[in-house]
Amino acid sequence: VHIPKINGFDLKASYRNNKGPGNIPKRDKWAQHHDLSEQAMDLAALVKLPENEVVNSMIGTECYTEHTLPLALYHATKYPSDFKTAVLADVHAGG
Repeated sequence: VHIPKINGFDLKASYRNNKGPGNIPKRDKWAQHHDLSEQAMDLAALVKLPENEVVNSMIGTECYTEHTLPLALYHATKYPSDFKTAVLADVHAGG
């Protein structure tokens, strides 16, 4: 799985700076949601980091599909024997 090049913090900043997602030029908006990192996501390395360093700053938010799958995989790997905690962590990732 490849994560988007833009992280959650930068995506939110882009929305703020453009006074909403509808004001971002279509070409830029497309790139925000379709340009993926060239390197595959390293779940083994990510789960060793504090969750607040991974969510939003490295992967993204939970509201877009290209962020949802990587975050779901991350939380499932981080909490392999605690489904409820993994799902709640995913929900609390925001969006």
